[in-house]
Amino acid sequence: MLRVILSLCLFGELLFLGQIAVGQIAGAQDAGAQEASVAPIQRGRASGANEIYKQRIEANWFDGDSKFWYRNNLAEGAREFIAVNAIAGSREPAFDHAAVAAALATELGRDVDAQRLPIDRLEFKASDGTLLMRGRDGDWQWNSATKQLTKPEPAKLEAGATGGARVGLRPEAELRGSSRTGRDSEITFDNRTSDAVAIFWIDPNNQPQPYGQVEAKSRRPQHTFSGHRWLVESLQGDRLAVFEATDEADVALIDGTKLDVRAAGRRRRPRGAGGPAVSDLSPNG
Repeated sequence: MLRVILSLCLFGELLFLGQIAVGQIAGAQDAGAQEASVAPIQRGRASGANEIYKQRIEANWFDGDSKFWYRNNLAEGAREFIAVNAIAGSREPAFDHAAVAAALATELGRDVDAQRLPIDRLEFKASDGTLLMRGRDGDWQWNSATKQLTKPEPAKLEAGATGGARVGLRPEAELRGSSRTGRDSEITFDNRTSDAVAIFWIDPNNQPQPYGQVEAKSRRPQHTFSGHRWLVESLQGDRLAVFEATDEADVALIDGTKLDVRAAGRRRRPRGAGGPAVSDLSPNG
């Protein structure tokens, strides 16, 4: 019954957001208006497409199904995490985004934007009131009461709600096209090798479309959609692995292992200085 009530609440919020989006489209002359996209475009190539944000709310329930959190993906890579208490009927930020950004900046040794936290999903720990944050730079434990950020103990990671520590996307050896376009997602390509690699989106016609490269010993986040498949190659054209995006943002680990990707021969394509060129075509164009 509680989930039914919250589903109605969610529907109401989505309806409200939808009305805002329609008004924004109708009043596109307003400089602050967000514009709607007519086809999904993976950001990182032909960016600048019009999009509606906050169009989807996916509830992640916890605390005996009395609360849930969700993530809003906003314009230009911004995101926010919201927590809803179904019993109290309250809605608020799931945590202090600014405080977490400051703590992460100290731990990571770089600037961290509170609106672009390197966090993908949350796990609320009812037993001690802490919050487990999982993201592209690893897993972190946040104590809202003390404002302390720590690395979780391995035992706590394995006891998480997801059933274990995150190990990233499973590499595959089948070169086949992207058969569906699901929800917005993200793959962080983690290149741990000593050489740069090239990445390609595999379109529905099984044709790899170039999306640039990932330098040696570096990471690169790539916007995508769940169900879309990605090929990783060496700059010499050796096919290393294929990864398929899921609903949740995750990591594609490139460690030098070369799978026997099932495809005949190597493709011939023009290469510019510094690696493969980036195409201007949208995935649906």
